[in-house]
Amino acid sequence: MHLITILSVVIYRLNQSILVMAKMKSIRILILDDDEIIRTGLSISLEKLSYTVFAESNSMKGLDIILNDKVDAALIDFFMPEADGLAILDSIKKSKPYFPAIMLTGFGSTTLAVEWMKKGGADFIEKPVDSHEILDLKIRLALSLSHERYLRYKLNSYEKSGDFVSSSLKILNENYMNFINTMESFRNTEKWDKISNLENDINQIGKVIHKMTGLI
Repeated sequence: MHLITILSVVIYRLNQSILVMAKMKSIRILILDDDEIIRTGLSISLEKLSYTVFAESNSMKGLDIILNDKVDAALIDFFMPEADGLAILDSIKKSKPYFPAIMLTGFGSTTLAVEWMKKGGADFIEKPVDSHEILDLKIRLALSLSHERYLRYKLNSYEKSGDFVSSSLKILNENYMNFINTMESFRNTEKWDKISNLENDINQIGKVIHKMTGLI
């Protein structure tokens, strides 16, 4: 089988495993909204779903939390006093182009939602949030898509440089090692039984990466 084909299969399998792991990991999320009732309600709901929640009412303080890698994703109110959602999103994308930012809006504007997505927003949801299960799904899906887009960007840049296979293996190995470290953090905990079935798949992925490294 062609090396690039094998690499694509390995990347797909690793990304699927990452999606499963994301369901177990405590996700750090920022709620950026100037409405205290919204912030409090979302914080309580997401904490019940095992999220680590940061809540902020000031746009600049919220942006600082994101840019300093304190959170994995953010829920951002479109109409903030200091700056609107698109301005905040533009500032995020300059430094973190694949950061998953989900727009919160109480106005139900299709035009705003389309503009948000065009600018690189991950998703949007209307306030008040009636289903926190749907919000949870949107956040986890946004994280998975963000990771996949980042990998695709890296792979495309390597392909254009003419060093696709060897460079791609480096980034794949980095992701593999990060996954292994995260998985090990769950060993000897009550969550291990739910993810231990991934161990065989991950070991197989590691063997494939090792063999492919030896072929270049």
